Amino acid sequence: MRTRGIALGGSLVLSLALGGCGRWGFDEGVAGPDAACALTVSPNPGRVNLNSGLTFVAEGGVPGYTFAFDGDPGGATIEPTTGRVRAGPEPGTAIVQVTDAVGCRATADLTIGGATLWYAGGSTMAVPSREVWRTNDGLAWSLAGTLPARRTNGALVAFRNQLIFIAGSDGAQVMTVFASADGATWSTIGALPMPASNFGFAVHGDRLIVVGGNGNGDNVYASDDGVTWSMVGRLPDPNHGGILLSRGDRLWYVGGHDGSLYDWVLSSVDGAVWTMEGTIPLAREYHSGLVVEGTIWVVGGQDTTPTRLADVSVSGDGTNWSSIAPLPAARAFSPLVKFLDRIWSLGGSDMGGVFSTDRTTWTQHTTNFPVPRQGGAAAVFTPP
Repeated sequence: MRTRGIALGGSLVLSLALGGCGRWGFDEGVAGPDAACALTVSPNPGRVNLNSGLTFVAEGGVPGYTFAFDGDPGGATIEPTTGRVRAGPEPGTAIVQVTDAVGCRATADLTIGGATLWYAGGSTMAVPSREVWRTNDGLAWSLAGTLPARRTNGALVAFRNQLIFIAGSDGAQVMTVFASADGATWSTIGALPMPASNFGFAVHGDRLIVVGGNGNGDNVYASDDGVTWSMVGRLPDPNHGGILLSRGDRLWYVGGHDGSLYDWVLSSVDGAVWTMEGTIPLAREYHSGLVVEGTIWVVGGQDTTPTRLADVSVSGDGTNWSSIAPLPAARAFSPLVKFLDRIWSLGGSDMGGVFSTDRTTWTQHTTNFPVPRQGGAAAVFTPP
């Protein structure tokens, strides 16, 4: 805090000023409160979808703004001069801080991840579905729209402020990629180079990555937009029914099947060259996976008899694994997603509905989720 005395008619007037956003005192030669600290940033609060962008705007203060995160934003980044936030694949919260040219500061709260959970496609009695369902709490579901065609065992993701549904099967493997800005109205935007279902899928380095799968062998494809795809590498062996995850600066491919079950854990920086990192406790296929605060989760699946699995295995490094509380019922073909600070398992080969966990105990919920249904895909997304 600074004070300044000014002599007026033999008396001393003592001035004291408090800047509104993080700076105390006067600028030299400025009479009265320091108006330069009338700095704001919007939106406040803000929300950005996973794998999508949002721009924060500063107003007031002295132009020449610098944007940064206050604390750890997870996988999100912010451009210092434009305020453009780019969210990664993991939900969370962050604080956006803007500083003006004379050091005043303002902040805004940011939620990373959408407010609505979506479930698309899937099959009942081996018949694929076009239905797209949504929920705001995981319990009460409503029919939101339909895909352009029936799909099961594909992938759904929030990417660049839209939902994208990738390939899958309508009874045979398909190549098409659908997109929607609202979850209700969908259009075809592109196609994979090869038909594929039951493939590994992740968003990594702001790119869509597809690995292996039925019909796709060992191919690894990448796309910046879902429209145009290119081959970037190959798995060491053809494989389907495994999962692909993005953790840190690496891709992780876990489990799968090609003549026999795989227990391998592979990693790659870009999908071109793969390294064996370890093995999971139980070999499996058609399981689901998720990265939660840096921990890899591998959930359910089946062996080749086929016997469904309830096992839940976790790892902080991809090499050392442990099994924790199992699912309420063994299941395969069930998407896994983080939503409302819980982990959710939706449908599956047990013909059941919705499970969720607080990371310690699983709960089997009573819902109107469309059962029986397996092989659907899930994502969290808020229409912009």
